[in-house]
Amino acid sequence: MTKWMRIAALAILPALAACSDDQGPVDNDDPADDITTIRLTIGDDVVDITQGGANRGVDVPRGATSIDAAFLNANGNAVILPGTASYQLSLVPNNTSRLTFTRTGPFAGTLNGIGTGAVLLEVELEHSDHSHFGPHNVSINVLPATDN
Repeated sequence: MTKWMRIAALAILPALAACSDDQGPVDNDDPADDITTIRLTIGDDVVDITQGGANRGVDVPRGATSIDAAFLNANGNAVILPGTASYQLSLVPNNTSRLTFTRTGPFAGTLNGIGTGAVLLEVELEHSDHSHFGPHNVSINVLPATDN
């Protein structure tokens, strides 16, 4: 290879690098990457969900029960997510004849106990078009109606 060919090849390299399919730098500042636990407050009960699953099941009465989520890092400190449309907690009961979910915010809503029995509630933290955490199941037992 002649000296001029080497110089021409070196001059072309930066142009070739600029034409790559690389989408640019990866955003490593996503606070959801630090989440190791989703803490659900269901009525007066607290359920922690880690990558290993839920630490317990919960009984809920028939009717409305509030549910909201907090997010924790490995040290147990709160991870604050922006309450925008890009983050949302997905809560999907496997039996909607016993339990439904009505969203009131990105990380909160109401569980509606309809019929007595066990239900699995699938919990997943979503960000834009992908999952950040989960899905994991929480066992919910809808209690029988009581007479007052």
